[in-house]
Amino acid sequence: MATDDLWAPDFKVTINGQDLETKDETKVVEVSVDDRVDAAQFFSIRLALVDAAVEKPDWIDDQLFREGGKVCIKLGYAGRPLRTMIEGEITAAQPHFSSRGPESLVLQGFDRLHRLRRGKKSRTFQRMTDWEIARKIADEHGLKLQGDPTSTKFDHVYQNNVSDLDFLLLRAARIHYEVTAANTTLYFGKSREARAKVTTLEWGEPGDQELISLALRLTTANQASEIVVRGWNPKDKREIVGRAKVGDETTRMDGSRTGGDLATAAFGQAHTVVVDHPIFSQSEADALARARFNQLSMRLVVGDGVCVGNPDVRAGEIIELKGLGRRFSGLYYVVASKHICGRHTGGYLTEFSITRNASAGGGAAGGGAGAGAAGATAAGAGAAAAGGAGGGAGAAAAETPAKKTDWIEIKLVDQEGKAVPGEKYRVELPDGSTRQGVLNSEGVAWEGNLDPGTCKITFPDLDGTEWRRA
Repeated sequence: MATDDLWAPDFKVTINGQDLETKDETKVVEVSVDDRVDAAQFFSIRLALVDAAVEKPDWIDDQLFREGGKVCIKLGYAGRPLRTMIEGEITAAQPHFSSRGPESLVLQGFDRLHRLRRGKKSRTFQRMTDWEIARKIADEHGLKLQGDPTSTKFDHVYQNNVSDLDFLLLRAARIHYEVTAANTTLYFGKSREARAKVTTLEWGEPGDQELISLALRLTTANQASEIVVRGWNPKDKREIVGRAKVGDETTRMDGSRTGGDLATAAFGQAHTVVVDHPIFSQSEADALARARFNQLSMRLVVGDGVCVGNPDVRAGEIIELKGLGRRFSGLYYVVASKHICGRHTGGYLTEFSITRNASAGGGAAGGGAGAGAAGATAAGAGAAAAGGAGGGAGAAAAETPAKKTDWIEIKLVDQEGKAVPGEKYRVELPDGSTRQGVLNSEGVAWEGNLDPGTCKITFPDLDGTEWRRA
């Protein structure tokens, strides 16, 4: 049961360290914070005049409201710690006048990432990795760099008359990275859809986890079984080919079947070839193929929703949605959010946009037959494993070639029959290749698009631990 304090929205706004609640002429009536994984964060602060100040227009010239002012906005609920949502800079001011004079002022601005969009540049980076390029740009703007270093060096990378931010976003997209900022820190690192969830929203549940509205769309229209990147090495005079396929997803987001799985099972194999990017090395081709495949997979399910104000629902975070049926319940990646909070003006709401690369639903028409075996108890470490296969998997291969429509389901349980989530698994396929991944929150994983034959399942982190097949 939610407490009364939970439903009392609260915020704190400071400019250059001064709390706006201490101002005599104005009061903050509403704040909003927008963030996206591919853009600078944006804020808006609406100030209203108190009655005694309506006839004193000089308040609008207060130095505190000038462009460049350092803004910090915290949101939440009375009686609970407020969360810092943005630390940014004022870039715009919008006064509103009536016949009585100035009545309100809206201050707007962005986080420090907006500085990287000022101006366009043309220059060359020589013998540098993407990480080194990001570090050079961060230094130029007085920012510290955090994230995930890269190792591939490029002879030269040309920044062709674009802003530093647009240039970094282009470089990041090639390797499935993101560019964000937090105060004076620039983040250049891996896309964060594989992280743990930060909160759960449940349909039909009152309280601070309430979903007010939600619209989702699952589509396999553009999903592919494989992405192929083709380039040419002028020095060696040979073709460079990078590939990424089903099983190369960075995560399955608590689902059992990814977009490539579903599309292949329903409509057969589909390959997408990328030839619009210059490629000069095998590592670059492989990275681009994986990036494109994961970006495409993450568009399997897209949606927009509104919930009771929740500071945890931020761009770049993972949230869990429950109560939507087996097919659509699960983990989602927040790509954008907007937090609107006012005192006595409608409360606190959070709007969000989400994506997901997997579904927990069953197979479509034409998919693999059969079902995976269930797990069983085991001695020793209290773990168990299961490996089964649809179609002919687990039996002798047919004399004639078969379509790759078979599948297996893997489940790991402990001695009491409870699911063991998050465990790494490895599958040796009938064609001699291998796949690996991580079990979802139910201790289950699904691998599709298989040849008939026997699959061998192991758990790398459980080597030396006694477990057995069900």
